[in-house]
Amino acid sequence: MITNISMISITNIKSLKKALTIRSVNVILLANCHIGNLDMLVNECHKSEKKVAVNLELIGGFTADQIGIKLLKDKFNIDYVISNSPSRLSWAQKAGLATIQLLTLIDSRSIDSAKKIIVSSPASLFEVRPAAYAMQFIKEFKEIRQDAEFLIGGFVCSNELLKDALKAGFIGATSSDLTIW
Repeated sequence: MITNISMISITNIKSLKKALTIRSVNVILLANCHIGNLDMLVNECHKSEKKVAVNLELIGGFTADQIGIKLLKDKFNIDYVISNSPSRLSWAQKAGLATIQLLTLIDSRSIDSAKKIIVSSPASLFEVRPAAYAMQFIKEFKEIRQDAEFLIGGFVCSNELLKDALKAGFIGATSSDLTIW
């Protein structure tokens, strides 16, 4: 099982330098990268002993097919991939990457969909967002699949919310707010 993931989402390169100095952060999510700067960004993160995550749907100039995903592992040395697609996560696992299934809760139908995904996804780590809804449904999600771990994401912008999330059963958080780390 994975424990204590503190993932900071970097939406601009200027924030990366500061994020690399934050001791409590152990994973950098490169949320605004492209195929041209990915190698350099990953190398910077790894030099600072941070693991790297990318969202398969957000990498500019990249096709998230089986070959592209294998390149993320073999050429770019990515540690985690995030996706809302169970099939892409399955390909990533076959390539040897750690995977995070993204669950976005927007209405009652998305709650039902999330439950089905939790049961069937190849991932055992899920990011649930936005934070307000994630907090409401964490107990229910954990009951559906006991071997799964959950991160809270989306509008995690206070230390109080982060502490409450950890108490509720999340193993960590994803946030772009540098002040909470």
